[in-house]
Amino acid sequence: MTSEQFAIRRLGDEVALYDLNSGKTHLLDPNLAVLFDLLKASPKTKDALVVEAMQDGGFIQDDIEIFVDRALLQLQDIGLVDFAELS
Repeated sequence: MTSEQFAIRRLGDEVALYDLNSGKTHLLDPNLAVLFDLLKASPKTKDALVVEAMQDGGFIQDDIEIFVDRALLQLQDIGLVDFAELS
């Protein structure tokens, strides 16, 4: 996870990220914030993220595998993850 270029603030269950380089602000909804927190704690593979997300009691998503795939794409677009880190 490459969070050094971001100012990170908690807003209840959501996470606000301010990109110090681009000036853009991103808001992570509660489910995406769960994955962000899991990745921030330590690097993980996609499969490990799915398992940990399923174990998290606050995660409210029916199909976790599809959500994790989409979430990783979103986090990559923001600049927070590199898929090479997740293989």
